[in-house]
Amino acid sequence: MARTRNNEKDLNEILSDMENIDEPDTVDVPLFQEAKFETPFVSAPVEQPKQNYSSKLTPADEEMIVIGSSTTISSDINCSGNVEIRGQLLGNLIVSGVVTVSGSVEGNVEASEVTLLNEGKVNGNITCQNDLLVGDKCRITGDVKARNADIKAPVLGNLEIAHALKVGSTASINGDIVAETLAVESGAIINGHLTIKR
Repeated sequence: MARTRNNEKDLNEILSDMENIDEPDTVDVPLFQEAKFETPFVSAPVEQPKQNYSSKLTPADEEMIVIGSSTTISSDINCSGNVEIRGQLLGNLIVSGVVTVSGSVEGNVEASEVTLLNEGKVNGNITCQNDLLVGDKCRITGDVKARNADIKAPVLGNLEIAHALKVGSTASINGDIVAETLAVESGAIINGHLTIKR
């Protein structure tokens, strides 16, 4: 095994040379630099879509909004598509599609079709472009306009039906009725003026 011999003179020279070494110059380099890239593709100007702020709604049959049974919304709702109210809505509801109410609405309802199920309640006017279906445990307090209506529950308000009205045996109507055709099941109660129009 070879022996290493320490040379004190060499070591002192090395240490002396190290002390005389100049410190390196520091240069500030920004962390992020702006870079410009060129592309071989020619980009055409992109036109921004024009905003349509009209109040006319268009139907979107595939869209369904569900307000859950434990939810209360204190606001008006305006939308295209369909809405199902299982909870409570404290406001007006304007929908271009179908509305199903098994909860309650404290406000006016406008839709293509309206169905009240289970113990659904509407405390407001209903305007329905097509069919209105009201189950026997439901309740409407307000005026109703629809093309056709099948009512099996209490209604406190006037009915204006463009075509056919069917009043079920469990229904009670407290208000005036205007319809083109009327069918009343035995046991139904009607309090109001009746007008059959042609």
